[in-house]
Amino acid sequence: MLDHTGVAVPKELLDKTLDFYVKALGPLGYKVAVDLKDHSVFGLGPSVEEADWWLAASPKGKVNAPGEGGHWAFRAKRESPPFN
Repeated sequence: MLDHTGVAVPKELLDKTLDFYVKALGPLGYKVAVDLKDHSVFGLGPSVEEADWWLAASPKGKVNAPGEGGHWAFRAKRESPPFN
């Protein structure tokens, strides 16, 4: 199960990209639920607890650099410490 997803965009496109997703996801009940503007990070969702679509300014300014572009986090129950 996916927990949340995020994409990195060039800093100069962050506001325009945020506006796009707010309009596109608004009919699904999404809004800017987390605003970390000082860090150029925004979480969208119905509430803070349900923010599952994240946008961030690419720290390197490029979305095609290794480690840049996307982030997918999975939700899992942990019944014991990993690698036991």
